[in-house]
Amino acid sequence: EHLAHEVAVAPGTRLRALVGVDRLPVNSMHHQGVHRLGAGLVASATADDGLVEALEGQGAPFLVGVQWHPEVFEMTDPRTRHLFGDFIAAARGWAAARAPGGAAEAA
Repeated sequence: EHLAHEVAVAPGTRLRALVGVDRLPVNSMHHQGVHRLGAGLVASATADDGLVEALEGQGAPFLVGVQWHPEVFEMTDPRTRHLFGDFIAAARGWAAARAPGGAAEAA
């Protein structure tokens, strides 16, 4: 449960809505990072040195990627549980839309 540093969580992002804070302690200890964001992606959290620590897809039902290990804190940090809960809800919605009689079948 080592916390390496804090990240700044960008306002107006899905991540910010989930964690509810503008700064979040994380446990990233990596030697590689995102150099350029691809089309349709936005940085949703950055380290103090400007390194992208989280990104998300604009307009995507669920596309959130983080450079830290939230699974380590899932049992102890409610903000992390919100991240996992949102992912699970999106997966359930995706599956329901593709189930027999779901929205994808009707389209």
